[in-house]
Amino acid sequence: MDSSWIKSVSYDGDDHTLSVDTKSGETYEYQNVPQRLAVGMDNASSKGAYHNTEIRGNFDCLKR
Repeated sequence: MDSSWIKSVSYDGDDHTLSVDTKSGETYEYQNVPQRLAVGMDNASSKGAYHNTEIRGNFDCLKR
């Protein structure tokens, strides 16, 4: 993945959880994310920018 911060992104459609793994080893699990936003992030030319505008701060998040 071509991002300075994000290593990988995955989505669990059963529980609507978007997981963002960072290059520093942290994982952010965003709860109740609609599938359309997960697809949008997957298709975004800048994953970090999409994360900052559409995901971060808009959903409950568990940091692991």
